[in-house]
Amino acid sequence: MKLSHLLSAITLSLALLPACASGVDCEGSYTYNTDDFTEEQQAEIHNSALRWNTFLGYEKISVRPSTSRSSCSITTAHIPSGAVGTNSSPREIIKIDTFKLAKLDMDNAKYFEAVVLHEIGHSIGFSHIGEPQTALMSAIGAYEFTELDRAECVNIGLCEVLQK
Repeated sequence: MKLSHLLSAITLSLALLPACASGVDCEGSYTYNTDDFTEEQQAEIHNSALRWNTFLGYEKISVRPSTSRSSCSITTAHIPSGAVGTNSSPREIIKIDTFKLAKLDMDNAKYFEAVVLHEIGHSIGFSHIGEPQTALMSAIGAYEFTELDRAECVNIGLCEVLQK
């Protein structure tokens, strides 16, 4: 699927979402500056939002392109610590250190998406769970959601307990 088709479909479904105001929790609604990210990275940002929404079972995460930086955005930034991604408080801006990511010896596209998944999780209330195989904890870029992620999702009230 072409990136333009993917962006059009997602943007259409997001047209009615309210914009965030500075100083408030964005509650999963983000923009990103198209100048900050490659087309491949923009597609990974959208894929991360779709994967979160699939995991949650409803549309909680929305992303849309923008031509400027603002609050409630996903942006690139130099992060002085060893981290490649971070959130500002109160969850307004997700920062990704794309320069640091490019220097890592791994599948950069997959790791970029893992970092975006991780930071989106923080933006909606997830903490580090304490297990290295979860999407929200791993310093090495876990890529799949686990039962531990599901349990944390139920714990913080974003997911219902699934009946077996």
